[in-house]
Amino acid sequence: MSIWHRFLSALREQPPSDGPYQKDDEGMLRQWQYKVMAGMMGGYALFYIVRKNLSMAMDSIAREGGYSKTELGIILTGHLIAYGMGKFLNGVLADRANPRYFMAIGLGLSAVVNLIFPISTSLSIMILLWTLNGWAQSMGWPPCAKLLTSWYEPNRVASWWGLWNASHQIGGAAILMTSGYLIQQYGWQSIFWIPACIALVGCLWIILLLRDRPESMGLRSPHEGADEGSFGLDIGDEADEMGVMEQTTRYIITNPLIWLVSVGNAFVYIVRIGMLDWSPTFLKEARGVDLTEAGMLTASLEVTGILGGLAAGWVVDRYFKGRSALVICLYMIVLAIALVLLYLYPVQGVAANLVFMSVIGFLVYGPQMLTAVSAASFAPRQCAAAATGFNGLFGYLGAAISGVGTGYVVDHYGWSGGVMFYCIAAVIGVSLFMAAHFISKRSQL
Repeated sequence: MSIWHRFLSALREQPPSDGPYQKDDEGMLRQWQYKVMAGMMGGYALFYIVRKNLSMAMDSIAREGGYSKTELGIILTGHLIAYGMGKFLNGVLADRANPRYFMAIGLGLSAVVNLIFPISTSLSIMILLWTLNGWAQSMGWPPCAKLLTSWYEPNRVASWWGLWNASHQIGGAAILMTSGYLIQQYGWQSIFWIPACIALVGCLWIILLLRDRPESMGLRSPHEGADEGSFGLDIGDEADEMGVMEQTTRYIITNPLIWLVSVGNAFVYIVRIGMLDWSPTFLKEARGVDLTEAGMLTASLEVTGILGGLAAGWVVDRYFKGRSALVICLYMIVLAIALVLLYLYPVQGVAANLVFMSVIGFLVYGPQMLTAVSAASFAPRQCAAAATGFNGLFGYLGAAISGVGTGYVVDHYGWSGGVMFYCIAAVIGVSLFMAAHFISKRSQL
Protein backbone atom coordinates (compact mmCIF):
# COMPACT_ATOMS: atom_id res chain seq x y z
CA MET A 1 0.00 0.00 0.00
CA SER A 2 1.40 3.43 -0.97
CA ILE A 3 2.03 6.20 1.56
CA TRP A 4 -0.88 8.18 0.04
CA HIS A 5 -3.31 5.28 0.50
CA ARG A 6 -2.09 4.75 4.07
CA PHE A 7 -2.70 8.43 4.76
CA LEU A 8 -6.25 8.30 3.34
CA SER A 9 -6.94 5.09 5.27
CA ALA A 10 -5.85 6.77 8.54
CA LEU A 11 -8.26 9.65 7.91
CA ARG A 12 -11.27 7.33 7.62
CA GLU A 13 -13.26 5.94 10.55
CA GLN A 14 -11.42 2.90 11.87
CA PRO A 15 -13.21 -0.48 11.71
CA PRO A 16 -13.89 -2.58 14.84
CA SER A 17 -11.09 -4.87 15.92
CA ASP A 18 -11.45 -8.51 14.79
CA GLY A 19 -9.89 -9.88 17.97
CA PRO A 20 -11.51 -10.58 21.37
CA TYR A 21 -11.84 -7.88 24.00
CA GLN A 22 -8.59 -6.96 25.70
CA LYS A 23 -7.72 -8.32 29.09
CA ASP A 24 -8.92 -6.08 31.95
CA ASP A 25 -11.30 -4.48 29.49
CA GLU A 26 -12.99 -2.22 32.04
CA GLY A 27 -9.71 -0.86 33.35
CA MET A 28 -8.36 -0.24 29.86
CA LEU A 29 -11.58 1.45 28.80
CA ARG A 30 -11.44 3.82 31.77
CA GLN A 31 -7.78 4.64 31.12
CA TRP A 32 -8.52 5.51 27.51
CA GLN A 33 -11.56 7.55 28.50
CA TYR A 34 -9.23 9.76 30.55
CA LYS A 35 -6.63 9.93 27.77
CA VAL A 36 -9.21 10.84 25.14
CA MET A 37 -10.69 13.48 27.43
CA ALA A 38 -7.23 14.99 28.01
CA GLY A 39 -6.58 15.00 24.26
CA MET A 40 -9.91 16.64 23.48
CA MET A 41 -9.69 19.24 26.22
CA GLY A 42 -6.10 20.23 25.50
CA GLY A 43 -6.64 20.22 21.75
CA TYR A 44 -9.86 22.20 21.76
CA ALA A 45 -8.44 24.75 24.22
CA LEU A 46 -5.68 25.39 21.67
CA PHE A 47 -8.28 26.01 18.97
CA TYR A 48 -9.45 28.93 21.11
CA ILE A 49 -6.08 30.63 21.46
CA VAL A 50 -5.88 30.94 17.66
CA ARG A 51 -9.46 32.13 17.41
CA LYS A 52 -10.37 34.42 20.31
CA ASN A 53 -7.18 36.48 20.03
CA LEU A 54 -8.85 38.80 17.51
CA SER A 55 -11.24 40.28 20.09
CA MET A 56 -8.30 41.63 22.10
CA ALA A 57 -6.58 43.04 18.99
CA MET A 58 -9.65 44.84 17.60
CA ASP A 59 -9.04 48.12 19.43
CA SER A 60 -5.43 48.25 18.17
CA ILE A 61 -6.42 47.29 14.62
CA ALA A 62 -9.17 49.94 14.59
CA ARG A 63 -6.81 52.71 15.72
CA GLU A 64 -4.03 51.63 13.35
CA GLY A 65 -6.29 51.18 10.32
CA GLY A 66 -8.99 53.75 11.13
CA TYR A 67 -11.81 51.21 10.93
CA SER A 68 -15.31 51.63 12.39
CA LYS A 69 -16.98 49.11 14.68
CA THR A 70 -19.23 48.03 11.82
CA GLU A 71 -16.16 47.23 9.68
CA LEU A 72 -14.63 45.26 12.54
CA GLY A 73 -17.96 43.46 12.89
CA ILE A 74 -17.68 42.36 9.23
CA ILE A 75 -14.39 40.60 10.02
CA LEU A 76 -16.11 38.74 12.86
CA THR A 77 -19.17 37.99 10.77
CA GLY A 78 -17.20 36.48 7.85
CA HIS A 79 -15.36 34.24 10.30
CA LEU A 80 -18.53 33.15 12.06
CA ILE A 81 -20.48 32.37 8.87
CA ALA A 82 -17.62 30.19 7.61
CA TYR A 83 -17.34 28.54 11.01
CA GLY A 84 -21.06 27.84 11.25
CA MET A 85 -21.34 26.38 7.74
CA GLY A 86 -18.16 24.39 8.22
CA LYS A 87 -19.36 23.04 11.53
CA PHE A 88 -22.31 21.33 9.84
CA LEU A 89 -20.49 20.16 6.70
CA ASN A 90 -17.47 18.98 8.64
CA GLY A 91 -19.85 17.36 11.11
CA VAL A 92 -21.25 15.20 8.32
CA LEU A 93 -17.69 14.25 7.33
CA ALA A 94 -16.54 13.70 10.91
CA ASP A 95 -19.15 10.98 11.48
CA ARG A 96 -17.26 8.90 8.89
CA ALA A 97 -13.72 10.14 9.69
CA ASN A 98 -11.01 9.37 12.23
CA PRO A 99 -11.29 12.23 14.76
CA ARG A 100 -7.64 11.81 15.74
CA TYR A 101 -6.35 13.27 12.46
CA PHE A 102 -9.42 15.30 11.49
CA MET A 103 -9.01 17.50 14.56
CA ALA A 104 -5.23 17.83 14.23
CA ILE A 105 -5.47 18.97 10.60
CA GLY A 106 -8.00 21.66 11.54
CA LEU A 107 -5.78 23.03 14.33
CA GLY A 108 -2.75 23.06 12.05
CA LEU A 109 -4.58 25.00 9.33
CA SER A 110 -5.83 27.55 11.87
CA ALA A 111 -2.30 28.07 13.17
CA VAL A 112 -1.01 28.76 9.65
CA VAL A 113 -3.70 31.42 9.08
CA ASN A 114 -2.71 33.09 12.38
CA LEU A 115 0.91 33.27 11.23
CA ILE A 116 -0.16 35.12 8.06
CA PHE A 117 -2.97 37.34 9.42
CA PRO A 118 -0.90 40.15 11.07
CA ILE A 119 1.29 40.70 8.01
CA SER A 120 -1.28 42.97 6.35
CA THR A 121 -3.71 45.50 7.85
CA SER A 122 -5.81 45.68 4.66
CA LEU A 123 -9.45 45.19 5.63
CA SER A 124 -10.30 42.96 2.65
CA ILE A 125 -7.33 40.66 3.29
CA MET A 126 -8.12 40.45 6.99
CA ILE A 127 -11.73 39.51 6.20
CA LEU A 128 -10.56 36.79 3.79
CA LEU A 129 -7.97 35.31 6.15
CA TRP A 130 -10.23 35.32 9.20
CA THR A 131 -12.99 33.72 7.15
CA LEU A 132 -10.55 30.94 6.19
CA ASN A 133 -9.69 30.61 9.87
CA GLY A 134 -13.40 30.11 10.56
CA TRP A 135 -13.47 27.09 8.25
CA ALA A 136 -10.33 25.59 9.83
CA GLN A 137 -11.81 26.16 13.28
CA SER A 138 -14.94 24.26 12.29
CA MET A 139 -12.88 21.07 12.18
CA GLY A 140 -12.46 21.10 15.98
CA TRP A 141 -15.94 20.59 17.42
CA PRO A 142 -17.40 17.75 15.25
CA PRO A 143 -14.71 15.14 16.04
CA CYS A 144 -15.13 15.92 19.75
CA ALA A 145 -18.90 15.34 19.49
CA LYS A 146 -18.22 11.96 17.89
CA LEU A 147 -15.68 11.04 20.57
CA LEU A 148 -18.00 12.07 23.41
CA THR A 149 -20.85 9.90 22.14
CA SER A 150 -18.55 6.97 21.33
CA TRP A 151 -16.32 6.77 24.40
CA TYR A 152 -18.63 7.64 27.31
CA GLU A 153 -21.65 6.08 29.02
CA PRO A 154 -25.03 7.43 27.81
CA ASN A 155 -26.36 8.03 31.33
CA ARG A 156 -23.30 10.18 32.16
CA VAL A 157 -22.60 11.79 28.81
CA ALA A 158 -23.89 15.25 29.84
CA SER A 159 -21.44 15.28 32.77
CA TRP A 160 -18.53 14.20 30.55
CA TRP A 161 -19.64 16.79 27.98
CA GLY A 162 -19.68 19.47 30.66
CA LEU A 163 -16.12 18.54 31.65
CA TRP A 164 -14.90 18.70 28.04
CA ASN A 165 -16.77 21.97 27.53
CA ALA A 166 -14.40 23.58 30.04
CA SER A 167 -11.80 23.57 27.26
CA HIS A 168 -13.69 26.51 25.72
CA GLN A 169 -13.11 28.58 28.81
CA ILE A 170 -9.58 27.36 29.48
CA GLY A 171 -8.42 28.38 26.01
CA GLY A 172 -10.50 31.55 25.94
CA ALA A 173 -9.36 32.68 29.39
CA ALA A 174 -5.72 31.92 28.60
CA ILE A 175 -5.64 34.15 25.52
CA LEU A 176 -7.66 36.93 27.16
CA MET A 177 -5.51 37.01 30.29
CA THR A 178 -2.22 37.16 28.38
CA SER A 179 -3.15 39.28 25.37
CA GLY A 180 -3.14 42.64 27.12
CA TYR A 181 0.42 42.10 28.34
CA LEU A 182 1.63 40.77 24.98
CA ILE A 183 0.13 43.72 23.08
CA GLN A 184 1.73 46.24 25.43
CA GLN A 185 5.13 44.55 25.33
CA TYR A 186 5.40 43.19 21.78
CA GLY A 187 2.58 44.74 19.72
CA TRP A 188 -0.80 43.37 18.64
CA GLN A 189 0.78 41.06 16.05
CA SER A 190 2.31 38.95 18.84
CA ILE A 191 -1.08 37.64 20.00
CA PHE A 192 -1.41 35.88 16.63
CA TRP A 193 2.15 34.63 16.13
CA ILE A 194 2.84 33.22 19.59
CA PRO A 195 -0.45 31.26 19.91
CA ALA A 196 0.04 29.93 16.36
CA CYS A 197 3.39 28.38 17.28
CA ILE A 198 1.88 26.82 20.42
CA ALA A 199 -1.03 25.40 18.37
CA LEU A 200 1.32 23.76 15.87
CA VAL A 201 2.98 21.86 18.73
CA GLY A 202 -0.50 21.03 20.07
CA CYS A 203 -1.29 19.05 16.91
CA LEU A 204 1.12 16.39 18.18
CA TRP A 205 -0.76 16.29 21.52
CA ILE A 206 -4.01 15.50 19.68
CA ILE A 207 -2.45 12.74 17.57
CA LEU A 208 -0.77 11.21 20.63
CA LEU A 209 -3.87 10.95 22.85
CA LEU A 210 -6.96 10.59 20.65
CA ARG A 211 -8.26 7.30 19.23
CA ASP A 212 -11.30 6.71 17.02
CA ARG A 213 -13.63 4.39 18.95
CA PRO A 214 -13.29 1.81 21.75
CA GLU A 215 -14.33 -0.92 19.30
CA SER A 216 -11.48 -0.07 16.92
CA MET A 217 -9.04 -0.81 19.77
CA GLY A 218 -10.64 -4.08 20.79
CA LEU A 219 -12.42 -2.51 23.77
CA ARG A 220 -16.05 -2.83 24.76
CA SER A 221 -18.33 0.02 23.76
CA PRO A 222 -19.66 1.84 26.87
CA HIS A 223 -23.08 1.68 25.17
CA GLU A 224 -23.18 -2.13 25.38
CA GLY A 225 -25.71 -3.19 28.00
CA ALA A 226 -26.26 0.41 29.08
CA ASP A 227 -29.66 1.99 29.55
CA GLU A 228 -29.61 4.62 26.81
CA GLY A 229 -32.57 6.37 28.43
CA SER A 230 -33.51 9.47 26.52
CA PHE A 231 -30.03 9.96 25.06
CA GLY A 232 -29.77 9.17 21.39
CA LEU A 233 -30.77 6.25 19.23
CA ASP A 234 -28.63 3.39 17.93
CA ILE A 235 -29.26 2.55 14.27
CA GLY A 236 -26.40 0.04 14.19
CA ASP A 237 -25.70 -1.51 10.79
CA GLU A 238 -28.29 0.76 9.19
CA ALA A 239 -25.76 3.60 9.44
CA ASP A 240 -23.33 1.72 7.19
CA GLU A 241 -26.02 0.81 4.66
CA MET A 242 -27.29 4.36 4.23
CA GLY A 243 -25.51 7.05 2.27
CA VAL A 244 -24.22 10.12 4.08
CA MET A 245 -26.84 12.46 2.60
CA GLU A 246 -29.73 10.03 3.15
CA GLN A 247 -28.71 9.56 6.78
CA THR A 248 -28.30 13.29 7.34
CA THR A 249 -31.62 14.12 5.69
CA ARG A 250 -33.61 11.47 7.54
CA TYR A 251 -32.28 12.01 11.04
CA ILE A 252 -31.11 15.63 11.06
CA ILE A 253 -32.62 17.93 8.45
CA THR A 254 -36.20 16.63 8.80
CA ASN A 255 -36.09 16.38 12.60
CA PRO A 256 -38.25 19.17 14.14
CA LEU A 257 -36.70 18.83 17.60
CA ILE A 258 -33.21 19.43 16.24
CA TRP A 259 -34.54 22.45 14.34
CA LEU A 260 -36.04 23.97 17.50
CA VAL A 261 -32.89 23.41 19.55
CA SER A 262 -30.67 24.68 16.73
CA VAL A 263 -32.64 27.88 16.11
CA GLY A 264 -32.69 28.42 19.87
CA ASN A 265 -28.92 28.00 19.84
CA ALA A 266 -28.68 30.98 17.47
CA PHE A 267 -30.07 33.20 20.23
CA VAL A 268 -27.76 31.68 22.84
CA TYR A 269 -24.82 32.56 20.61
CA ILE A 270 -25.98 36.11 20.03
CA VAL A 271 -25.44 36.63 23.74
CA ARG A 272 -22.40 34.40 24.18
CA ILE A 273 -20.32 35.61 21.24
CA GLY A 274 -21.52 39.18 21.66
CA MET A 275 -20.36 39.32 25.26
CA LEU A 276 -17.11 37.49 24.52
CA ASP A 277 -16.06 39.47 21.44
CA TRP A 278 -17.32 42.90 22.44
CA SER A 279 -16.79 42.92 26.23
CA PRO A 280 -13.24 44.31 26.09
CA THR A 281 -14.46 47.26 24.00
CA PHE A 282 -17.68 47.61 26.07
CA LEU A 283 -15.79 47.67 29.37
CA LYS A 284 -13.23 50.16 28.07
CA GLU A 285 -15.72 52.59 26.50
CA ALA A 286 -18.82 52.28 28.67
CA ARG A 287 -17.37 51.28 32.05
CA GLY A 288 -14.07 53.18 32.12
CA VAL A 289 -11.84 50.10 32.46
CA ASP A 290 -8.37 49.99 30.83
CA LEU A 291 -7.60 47.34 28.21
CA THR A 292 -5.56 45.02 30.43
CA GLU A 293 -8.26 45.00 33.14
CA ALA A 294 -10.94 44.60 30.46
CA GLY A 295 -9.17 41.46 29.25
CA MET A 296 -9.08 40.08 32.77
CA LEU A 297 -12.76 40.88 33.32
CA THR A 298 -13.74 39.26 30.02
CA ALA A 299 -11.72 36.22 31.06
CA SER A 300 -14.03 35.92 34.07
CA LEU A 301 -16.82 35.05 31.60
CA GLU A 302 -14.76 32.01 30.64
CA VAL A 303 -13.71 31.05 34.18
CA THR A 304 -17.22 31.04 35.64
CA GLY A 305 -18.43 29.50 32.38
CA ILE A 306 -16.49 26.38 33.36
CA LEU A 307 -18.62 26.10 36.49
CA GLY A 308 -21.78 26.85 34.52
CA GLY A 309 -21.12 24.05 32.05
CA LEU A 310 -20.10 21.52 34.71
CA ALA A 311 -23.15 22.35 36.83
CA ALA A 312 -25.50 22.09 33.84
CA GLY A 313 -24.22 18.64 32.85
CA TRP A 314 -24.38 17.33 36.41
CA VAL A 315 -27.90 18.66 36.97
CA VAL A 316 -29.17 17.12 33.71
CA ASP A 317 -27.76 13.67 34.55
CA ARG A 318 -28.60 13.72 38.24
CA TYR A 319 -32.00 15.39 38.48
CA PHE A 320 -33.56 15.80 35.03
CA LYS A 321 -32.86 12.36 33.46
CA GLY A 322 -31.47 13.79 30.23
CA ARG A 323 -34.11 16.53 29.76
CA SER A 324 -31.51 19.11 28.85
CA ALA A 325 -33.91 21.47 27.00
CA LEU A 326 -35.70 22.20 30.29
CA VAL A 327 -32.44 23.00 32.08
CA ILE A 328 -31.50 25.34 29.22
CA CYS A 329 -34.79 27.23 29.78
CA LEU A 330 -34.02 27.71 33.47
CA TYR A 331 -30.53 29.03 32.72
CA MET A 332 -31.80 31.39 30.00
CA ILE A 333 -34.52 32.89 32.19
CA VAL A 334 -31.99 33.86 34.84
CA LEU A 335 -29.59 35.08 32.11
CA ALA A 336 -32.27 37.46 30.78
CA ILE A 337 -32.75 38.84 34.30
CA ALA A 338 -28.99 39.39 34.68
CA LEU A 339 -28.87 41.28 31.36
CA VAL A 340 -31.78 43.49 32.43
CA LEU A 341 -29.86 44.36 35.60
CA LEU A 342 -26.75 45.13 33.54
CA TYR A 343 -28.90 47.50 31.45
CA LEU A 344 -30.56 49.17 34.43
CA TYR A 345 -27.41 49.63 36.53
CA PRO A 346 -24.50 51.02 34.42
CA VAL A 347 -21.96 50.48 37.20
CA GLN A 348 -18.36 51.69 37.04
CA GLY A 349 -15.27 50.05 38.50
CA VAL A 350 -13.59 46.69 38.27
CA ALA A 351 -15.25 44.94 41.22
CA ALA A 352 -18.86 45.61 40.23
CA ASN A 353 -18.25 44.64 36.62
CA LEU A 354 -16.46 41.48 37.74
CA VAL A 355 -19.68 40.36 39.42
CA PHE A 356 -21.77 41.01 36.30
CA MET A 357 -19.30 39.32 33.95
CA SER A 358 -18.94 36.30 36.23
CA VAL A 359 -22.69 35.75 36.60
CA ILE A 360 -23.34 36.15 32.87
CA GLY A 361 -20.50 33.75 32.05
CA PHE A 362 -21.94 31.09 34.36
CA LEU A 363 -25.42 31.46 32.88
CA VAL A 364 -24.53 31.58 29.18
CA TYR A 365 -22.14 28.61 29.08
CA GLY A 366 -24.61 26.16 30.61
CA PRO A 367 -27.01 26.55 27.63
CA GLN A 368 -24.10 26.75 25.18
CA MET A 369 -22.98 23.28 26.25
CA LEU A 370 -26.44 21.76 26.64
CA THR A 371 -27.72 22.75 23.19
CA ALA A 372 -25.21 20.32 21.69
CA VAL A 373 -26.19 17.62 24.18
CA SER A 374 -29.84 18.17 23.25
CA ALA A 375 -29.14 17.93 19.53
CA ALA A 376 -27.14 14.72 20.01
CA SER A 377 -29.89 13.22 22.19
CA PHE A 378 -32.51 13.81 19.48
CA ALA A 379 -30.43 12.03 16.77
CA PRO A 380 -28.87 8.57 16.36
CA ARG A 381 -25.50 8.15 18.01
CA GLN A 382 -23.99 7.47 14.58
CA CYS A 383 -25.03 11.01 13.52
CA ALA A 384 -23.81 12.85 16.62
CA ALA A 385 -21.23 14.99 14.80
CA ALA A 386 -23.73 15.97 12.09
CA ALA A 387 -26.45 16.75 14.66
CA THR A 388 -24.20 18.94 16.77
CA GLY A 389 -22.72 20.45 13.61
CA PHE A 390 -26.20 21.42 12.41
CA ASN A 391 -26.86 22.86 15.84
CA GLY A 392 -23.56 24.72 15.64
CA LEU A 393 -24.40 26.07 12.19
CA PHE A 394 -27.36 27.95 13.65
CA GLY A 395 -25.34 28.93 16.67
CA TYR A 396 -22.81 30.67 14.51
CA LEU A 397 -25.41 32.22 12.27
CA GLY A 398 -26.56 33.81 15.51
CA ALA A 399 -22.95 34.69 16.29
CA ALA A 400 -22.59 36.28 12.86
CA ILE A 401 -25.70 38.37 13.56
CA SER A 402 -24.16 39.26 16.89
CA GLY A 403 -20.90 40.41 15.29
CA VAL A 404 -22.18 42.96 12.81
CA GLY A 405 -25.46 43.45 14.72
CA THR A 406 -23.72 44.56 17.90
CA GLY A 407 -21.49 46.90 15.92
CA TYR A 408 -24.50 48.45 14.17
CA VAL A 409 -26.65 48.76 17.32
CA VAL A 410 -23.81 50.30 19.35
CA ASP A 411 -22.91 52.72 16.54
CA HIS A 412 -26.54 53.96 16.47
CA TYR A 413 -27.90 53.42 20.00
CA GLY A 414 -24.87 53.17 22.27
CA TRP A 415 -23.88 50.38 24.60
CA SER A 416 -27.26 50.45 26.40
CA GLY A 417 -28.84 49.40 23.10
CA GLY A 418 -26.24 46.65 22.76
CA VAL A 419 -27.08 45.17 26.16
CA MET A 420 -30.82 45.27 25.42
CA PHE A 421 -30.12 43.53 22.08
CA TYR A 422 -28.63 40.60 24.05
CA CYS A 423 -31.52 40.59 26.54
CA ILE A 424 -34.15 40.28 23.78
CA ALA A 425 -32.18 37.40 22.25
CA ALA A 426 -32.20 35.54 25.57
CA VAL A 427 -35.98 35.89 25.93
CA ILE A 428 -36.62 34.54 22.42
CA GLY A 429 -34.31 31.61 23.19
CA VAL A 430 -36.37 30.67 26.25
CA SER A 431 -39.53 30.26 24.15
CA LEU A 432 -37.81 27.98 21.61
CA PHE A 433 -36.24 25.67 24.17
CA MET A 434 -39.47 25.48 26.10
CA ALA A 435 -41.24 24.37 22.90
CA ALA A 436 -38.57 21.71 22.31
CA HIS A 437 -38.99 20.40 25.84
CA PHE A 438 -42.77 20.03 25.63
CA ILE A 439 -42.71 18.47 22.15
CA SER A 440 -40.07 15.92 23.16
CA LYS A 441 -41.95 15.15 26.36
CA ARG A 442 -45.17 14.59 24.42
CA SER A 443 -43.44 12.31 21.89
CA GLN A 444 -42.23 10.05 24.73
CA LEU A 445 -45.74 9.48 26.10
